[in-house]
Amino acid sequence: MKNQILMITSDSAAPWVQTLARLGNLIFVTEAGLVAEDGPERFLLCVIDAAAVKAPDKLISQLRVQDPAARIVVMTASPTWRRARASFEAGALDYLPKNLNTEDLFRTIQRLLEKTLPPGPPLGVNNAATHRSRR
Repeated sequence: MKNQILMITSDSAAPWVQTLARLGNLIFVTEAGLVAEDGPERFLLCVIDAAAVKAPDKLISQLRVQDPAARIVVMTASPTWRRARASFEAGALDYLPKNLNTEDLFRTIQRLLEKTLPPGPPLGVNNAATHRSRR
């Protein structure tokens, strides 16, 4: 069975999106569509286009509640430390630039899909203090 990859983006034709299609079945949804449903079916990876959502960190927290085992990655055209930190504290596993070389993107995401997540609750807003203390 191919990996289920949830894509929250408004640009399904972007080169970075096409690269990810090599890794599994892409399921496209908008933020509004995701909120309107009771959440998506189980997915192994969720890729959030930061330009397509209002607050990536809040969406990450919501997705973590729905599926704690999901791997969540944020893609952005304009990375900032503040947004990256907020995304990581909410539970994102990576925060990547959209202009990343397609083969580097493929390898990075492939490693995330192969990575075994530690047992226990995911890093998120509710336990961000614990996360900071481990640094």
